[in-house]
Amino acid sequence: MDDIASWAATQRPDVVLLSEVDRGWLLNGGHDDLARIARGLGMRYHFAPAADHLWGDALLTNLAVRDVHSHPLGRHDYPTGAQAQAIVLGIGDRELGLVNTHLQAPAGQAAEVAAMVRALAAGRSAAEAGPRSRETGEAIRPVILAGDLNIRPGDPEMRVLEQAGLSDPLLALGDPHTSPADDPAKRIDHVLITDGLTALSADAPLVRFSDHLPVVATVRLTTVDQQG
Repeated sequence: MDDIASWAATQRPDVVLLSEVDRGWLLNGGHDDLARIARGLGMRYHFAPAADHLWGDALLTNLAVRDVHSHPLGRHDYPTGAQAQAIVLGIGDRELGLVNTHLQAPAGQAAEVAAMVRALAAGRSAAEAGPRSRETGEAIRPVILAGDLNIRPGDPEMRVLEQAGLSDPLLALGDPHTSPADDPAKRIDHVLITDGLTALSADAPLVRFSDHLPVVATVRLTTVDQQG
């Protein structure tokens, strides 16, 4: 945990999203890994329970969190559960939506997080942007979907996410693999972005402090006109 925090701090992140956060399962030693990483980064955190109140995903940031809500996802058969954390960050006078998740059964859950992306993009609150949203309004807020999605770039589920307006900046940068960390053979970890955002850089550095490699992206808030 200390190695993860120390390395992440060298990237000077504004936002860190974590999958499979253990806050005290005795199976793993009973440690609060999230609190330990947050201390190492000097960042505030928002935990999103998936299996139970000790296991899930997390947002770490010192940006203004205007709204955050965790939504359970359906159609999964895994003991670790599945959730998607809807987040609205304030960046100056603008807002950025985030969906932070670890998908367990992408055939059903990809559509659920796609619905959340559309709802956040249309300006819905984090609580309103649930997996059964039916939002079809105009996109007024840029959104990032990130996490261990268990989806490869060519999988059918990725088309579902693309239909929600998401694009994959790592495709233009060699499509680096992320899993398993000791011998990467596939990329199932992603930072996907909608219109209103431009990726200045993206990479999956060979940092093997976890079982997956991290994905690091530098993203700029833009406008439709700036995107050409």
